[in-house]
Amino acid sequence: MKEPENCLGISLGMQRMGLAIGTAAELIESQVKFFDDRYTEGKINRIVRVVERIIIRYGISGIAIKAPRKVSRSKELNSAIDLLTLLAMSYDIQIVMYDVNMLEERFIRSVNKNKKKLASALLHTFPELKRYYSKIDSGKGVYYLKLFEAVAAMKLFSESLEHIADPL
Repeated sequence: MKEPENCLGISLGMQRMGLAIGTAAELIESQVKFFDDRYTEGKINRIVRVVERIIIRYGISGIAIKAPRKVSRSKELNSAIDLLTLLAMSYDIQIVMYDVNMLEERFIRSVNKNKKKLASALLHTFPELKRYYSKIDSGKGVYYLKLFEAVAAMKLFSESLEHIADPL
């Protein structure tokens, strides 16, 4: 069986962008980028440049973006998603979109779902994230939740690629 290729998970927000690079079973890198300004053309271009550098450095074969549902997105966030989609297409990379409900449905078994439970569910596969999980209840909780959302998007998309690659 072919080894799964690297996927990029992105959690887009107004000021923070969570990033996760890896496969369904391995987290290669994760980080949160902080942007001071509101969505402007310059900010959107910086986001695209960051993603393009990651595509080139890690040989990304798939991108999963966690974003609010379309009805909840600003036109600026839609512009960022459109440019990321064009970037992915220019590199012949698959791109998918998830909202937080889709991620919670996949990773949380309990009836009550929330972002902290999503983060907790990922610790079984990626124990190296425990140091960030312990900071969720601090004042930087929102900052670290972006990282966990990006990891969840990357893992879900990677799992779907593995199932496609599995011989029957």
